[in-house]
Amino acid sequence: MASIRTTSAVLVCKEYSDTYKIALEAKGFQPYFIQVLATHFVGVERLQHIVRAGPESAFSGVIVTSSRGADAWTNVVHKILELDSDDMTSGAQLAGASVLLF
Repeated sequence: MASIRTTSAVLVCKEYSDTYKIALEAKGFQPYFIQVLATHFVGVERLQHIVRAGPESAFSGVIVTSSRGADAWTNVVHKILELDSDDMTSGAQLAGASVLLF
């Protein structure tokens, strides 16, 4: 008797992707894609503190794995640079960090 393969419906919270669709269907899933409607950054002050501390912080590196993570990082760096240019007498600076902005 041949086995009957059934599919399970799954929600994928990202814009449509052939790569995900093919991979999920190969495992017996029927993907339904739902785009993210909005992004809200949390922990911005904490990230700003970490970026400003640079190599003196508890972290020796940063790995950013998503475009939203890169957006959060870039927004924080822009905010620090903006604050520093607005208040040159504060002595605030981006502590010894090399920053690449694209």
